[in-house]
Amino acid sequence: MVKQIQANIATTFFSNDTRTNGLGWMANEGWRQTVAIVLEQGILIKPINLGSFPAARAPLR
Repeated sequence: MVKQIQANIATTFFSNDTRTNGLGWMANEGWRQTVAIVLEQGILIKPINLGSFPAARAPLR
């Protein structure tokens, strides 16, 4: 569990995407992969329309 959390922090908080765009930023492909995983795991019961979310405001840096 600790290794999973460390891996999540390393890729979510300190990725090239977050260095460029701010804390928490993820490319569309990352969101698509995340949705696919949580659907597969049964965390979501139906897909999310990723295009329905508003664009981010000023990113945290």
